[in-house]
Amino acid sequence: MTVSSSSSMDHPQLATTNSDLPTTILATVASTHNILLLVLFFFLAYLLKCIYALFIYPYHVSPLRHLPTPKENHHWLLGQMITLLSTPWMPYLYREWSRDCPDAPFLRILKIGQSETLIPNTITAYREVLQTKNDCFVKSEESRNGAAMVIGDGLPWAHGDDHRARRAVLNKLFAPQRMKACVPKIKAKAEQLCRTLAAKQSVPGDAVTVETELWKAVLDVGGIKSMGVDLDHLGSDASPLHEIFSATMRPSIRGHIERWTVTHLPFKQYLPLEAFSEFVRKCATARSVIRKHVQARRRAVNRGEKARDDADVLQAMVEATGLWDDEQVVEYILNFMVLGHDTTACTLVWALDTLARRQDIQDRLRKEINEMEEQSWAEIDRAHFLENFMREVLRVHCPVGWIPMVAACDVEISGVLVPKNTTLNLCPAMVNLKPEIWGPDAEEFDPDRWDRLEGEAGSAYAFATFHNGPRVCIGKALTLMELKMVIVELVSQFKMETDMEPLGLETPSFTLKPKQTLQLRLFDA
Repeated sequence: MTVSSSSSMDHPQLATTNSDLPTTILATVASTHNILLLVLFFFLAYLLKCIYALFIYPYHVSPLRHLPTPKENHHWLLGQMITLLSTPWMPYLYREWSRDCPDAPFLRILKIGQSETLIPNTITAYREVLQTKNDCFVKSEESRNGAAMVIGDGLPWAHGDDHRARRAVLNKLFAPQRMKACVPKIKAKAEQLCRTLAAKQSVPGDAVTVETELWKAVLDVGGIKSMGVDLDHLGSDASPLHEIFSATMRPSIRGHIERWTVTHLPFKQYLPLEAFSEFVRKCATARSVIRKHVQARRRAVNRGEKARDDADVLQAMVEATGLWDDEQVVEYILNFMVLGHDTTACTLVWALDTLARRQDIQDRLRKEINEMEEQSWAEIDRAHFLENFMREVLRVHCPVGWIPMVAACDVEISGVLVPKNTTLNLCPAMVNLKPEIWGPDAEEFDPDRWDRLEGEAGSAYAFATFHNGPRVCIGKALTLMELKMVIVELVSQFKMETDMEPLGLETPSFTLKPKQTLQLRLFDA
């Protein structure tokens, strides 16, 4: 007993530790128990939040719940996303949904996580969003993150005073006098296009794939207007920008998934997957090509040299003090070239496909062209049937699917209070094809309809391809000039036919692209 007592006294710390051990264990257990309770609490709170967002808010609380909402094929978690992604062209689906509620100012679409998206469904709502209350809406950060890497962080994402100041500089480039400077260059490119297509035929009447040459010609015109440089993709097999734009703007299904992942994940440049790094590399290469032209022009301006052609976008931007730095200029030029290239080329493909299938329209157009004395721009611009034809192509085959916007504040549109941060999808292709606006034959291709517009079809907002209001497409005049001059040259040179089945639609796609490559049989006109 003495020894034991002595041992205990010799090691008082050990004795204390042994006596406190149960208390320490209990404290540890209690601490672990508290952590588990805390984790369980947060899990239950998150579960309740999900239940509220998925099953309660959209149906019983949302201030927008009274708006017409498609319910067929609705998924409890993904909303209508499965249906939207499986349809060939989303605007067609929106148009079908709008048939059940033609007078409702908005359609409400529930998407992933039952998130709400509004689709303006009437001319009145469309006009208020684009014109009278335009400052209440901005482009969404989600769309910016998803698209800017591919198409450049340009004018579409500028807002407020910044947008007005930058647009004022660029608007001057599209005044009638400045536009006339482009006429000889566009005509020369159209003539080069005809020679290139003729050279592809070993025998007149052979089927010729025309799509690649159309895209190259349009890209060259974009380079001329944006940078004052003919990149001559049409005359060369070495077409770096054409190859890059084709890869980034026309990806496969896998490519769409990869692009979405790359553009939404942080540290994308460090992703180990080869396909991701290749995508980032192509986007960087496109910027590198443009950056060389920007830097060369900047040096020339700093030396006091005057550009040979001051009608290009690049010259105006480098001379505008304080509005853009060089990297912003690169983004704007990329945006101008990509958007103009993609939408204009798609429109040309659909225009030629229509002419090849509708010989009556092609003959009328050729007759009008042949009656011109010299095919000057003044004559082309006055050509009545050509004007009607191009409008109808742009109406029926509107190249732009949808434009995402977000309400920057609480705002009332057509009697509907739209809460701040609500997502809107402006859908010009849907407006262009609504039977309530254009009549029961809205889907039919009829250039003569433009001579008998009635009711809402006569509104400037009924033809929505280029938008309207302060954010109307800045390249509208150039696009129409380019389309008309190329069509005039092709129709005056060739009689076009096709044996192809009707073109399907590439999906998913932001622009209206044909699934098949257009082939035409060309004969001397």
